[in-house]
Amino acid sequence: DPNNDQIMYATVYYGNITRSTNAGVGFGGFAANGTNGITEDGAWITPFILDRVNSDIMFIGYKNIWRTTNATAGTPVFDQISNNLAGSNSSNMRRVKQSKLNSNRLFAVRSDNKLFRSDNALGTAPTWTDLTTNLPGSGTLADIETSPFSNNTLWIIRGNNVYKSINSGGSWSFYSSGLPSINLNCLVADPLSNGGLYVGTDAGVYYIDNSLSSWIPFDDGLPTTVEITELEIYHPQGNWGASRLRAGTYGR
Repeated sequence: DPNNDQIMYATVYYGNITRSTNAGVGFGGFAANGTNGITEDGAWITPFILDRVNSDIMFIGYKNIWRTTNATAGTPVFDQISNNLAGSNSSNMRRVKQSKLNSNRLFAVRSDNKLFRSDNALGTAPTWTDLTTNLPGSGTLADIETSPFSNNTLWIIRGNNVYKSINSGGSWSFYSSGLPSINLNCLVADPLSNGGLYVGTDAGVYYIDNSLSSWIPFDDGLPTTVEITELEIYHPQGNWGASRLRAGTYGR
């Protein structure tokens, strides 16, 4: 919890999320099938995020999107805020991403490579738009990232390519010039840059911004054969100038 350093969350497989209220000394049940209103399992790695402004709000992607508005309460209550989205399907959610500029805008990637957007995710009855028919390319829809500068700009990884949209997912353009033809796994946008974007691959990290015509390696000191599975930008609270890019790797 970015607003309370006593509160933290940990997760294991299928969406079993636990919570600590004493800085990690002990953890207790928080979210899982049959717990606090939830009636679904999730993927092996179940995505969950805290609202970018109000850390009492959490979104979890099981088969549907679930939301609590009292994550720090003794007994939080979760509500299902989607209804199978594009019809009856047993697929789990792969990614959940909130706009960096509008907390009401939420994107969800499902494991059958479908993409959805809600523009009223904080409302009493959120509605969803299926963006799947507009998706470019083919292959696994691995990640999605939103821009810190434009509410309508976002990027996705599909197959071995990155694509960019400037109209909230209505259409896409190829954004992979300079990237090797290898697995791409994760994206993170830099809020202190000229449109900077990092991608984690099966062979290091690459970077691009508005001043570059193609991606460049950003992996001096990284093992060349390591699979980058997660990228996060850390910063001390209120101090983006001291930010750090951190890479998580598979098996290391």
